[in-house]
Amino acid sequence: MARVSKQQMERNREAIEQVSSQLFRERGLKRRQR
Repeated sequence: MARVSKQQMERNREAIEQVSSQLFRERGLKRRQR
């Protein structure tokens, strides 16, 4: 089993949050335009 360092997990979580927030914003913009 590959051990993931705490630092790596933090970086992954930040990246995921950034992407998810970006998608959420894009979805909201599309919804408003309709």
